[in-house]
Amino acid sequence: MEEHIEYGPRHGMSVMKRVVKLDGEWRLAYFDPGGGSAYEPSYDDSEWLPAIVPGDVHLDLVRQGLLPDPYYHLNFREHYWVEEKEWWYRRRFTVEGGFVRAFLVFEGVDTLFTAWLNGVELGSHGNMFTAKRFDVTGILEGDNVLAVRISPVRRVYEGRDLRGVRPGKALERLFVRKAQMCFGWDIAPRLVTVGIWRDVKLVLTDWAEILDVYVRPILKGERCTLRVTLEVANYLSQARRALVEVEVESGGRGEASVKRVVELLPGLNSVVVDVELGRVRYWWPWDKGDPHLYLIKAVVRDGDSVVDRVERSFGVRRVELVLSENGRKVFYFKINGEKVRARGFNWTPPDSIFVRTSPEDYSKLLEMVREANANMVRVWGGGVYPPDEFYDACDRLGIMVWQDFMFACGAYPRDHLFLIEAVEEARGIVRRLRNHPSVVLWCGDNENDAIFHPEGHPLNRFALREVCESLDPDRPYWPSSPSGGEDPNDPREGDTHIWHHGEPYNSEI
Repeated sequence: MEEHIEYGPRHGMSVMKRVVKLDGEWRLAYFDPGGGSAYEPSYDDSEWLPAIVPGDVHLDLVRQGLLPDPYYHLNFREHYWVEEKEWWYRRRFTVEGGFVRAFLVFEGVDTLFTAWLNGVELGSHGNMFTAKRFDVTGILEGDNVLAVRISPVRRVYEGRDLRGVRPGKALERLFVRKAQMCFGWDIAPRLVTVGIWRDVKLVLTDWAEILDVYVRPILKGERCTLRVTLEVANYLSQARRALVEVEVESGGRGEASVKRVVELLPGLNSVVVDVELGRVRYWWPWDKGDPHLYLIKAVVRDGDSVVDRVERSFGVRRVELVLSENGRKVFYFKINGEKVRARGFNWTPPDSIFVRTSPEDYSKLLEMVREANANMVRVWGGGVYPPDEFYDACDRLGIMVWQDFMFACGAYPRDHLFLIEAVEEARGIVRRLRNHPSVVLWCGDNENDAIFHPEGHPLNRFALREVCESLDPDRPYWPSSPSGGEDPNDPREGDTHIWHHGEPYNSEI
């Protein structure tokens, strides 16, 4: 299947950024590990299976009648061989027209992958939770062949420092950044997902691009200053002046706007703009008030031409985690200065093959959460970070989110290599989610302290905390769940887990 888009570098005229999705039908095949070399454009993939992107290898094989439904009886055992193989994806697309820079972006590949464009190796990535962006400006042609190899994760720990590492089971899961429940859990079978599970897109830019927009509300009584930080890339070799416009809307009406001429140096630029919002409408949990949302529009102009434009929704609210009160230990949230009684659920992935949950599914399930009189979900650390549609729905519905980082039930590695990868993951996740008012807490992990190291771990005591405090200083951070007291699961302090599944919360155990 071919995709036609405009092609060709341009430097003299405006070519506002365009994003072209490369989703849809690809070609798929497997080899024994190390046995594939399907990156050359001339490689014959005509006998390969059709595959859907975003997708998962298991779904493609079931769709072709080569594997049974893994959820019936013990059929999942017939899927075990999939995780032992090396999987290759390929697709062709055609480009026409112009751009200044071209980037190939994988929003999520599960998990250890290498990509080639037109026979040129672009690089590798090993984290299913984070996007990978490749500069393909000098590689993109009119007719293109994109190839992706996904390697098995079974022996990923070989050659690594195993001192102090305790997984409970499935040692490999602690060394590879993918959903921990894939390797078998009390809620799921061992079903090690593999595939291009989120969007693939080609980003064709002008000379500048807005890479990130962060809105930090600074509250002074009933008035609010929005400190808006734009990360803007200048892809030219010299500085260039541009007009930056920031506009804030509420309910379709303009609330405030700022324009500023800035000089963008070559490379990354941080542009900070303060927008006076005036009298603010707060975002509230649904049972306390209106979960009001604003819309911010950021534009970079070069003369009369729009170089790039980004829109984001956001909310204004204060959040506090209260741990002591009148000389006694407590654990509750305040939103906008009011105590909130959290009522809710532990959110685990609705499907063990994560891509199978649609945006409509997320919306329907979260509406059911609210209908059940709940006002909070805890995104459990053994699954995945849900897609943007999940957090958008929580914002809209007024459902608070306790957000675990994706580490669960293990004594994880402490070596430099692992901590660097974990920090980069956390930085990407915090930057992605920090504009969502529904997210009220960052939590380091699920049950790691309680099961393996009550004294904590460098990851949850230092590395993740520093990421959160530097990138998102207005949200509380909690090191692990459960945590607090001399014992991490002390019911008198912090948060507590009841592991006696099926027992009511107030039973005498």
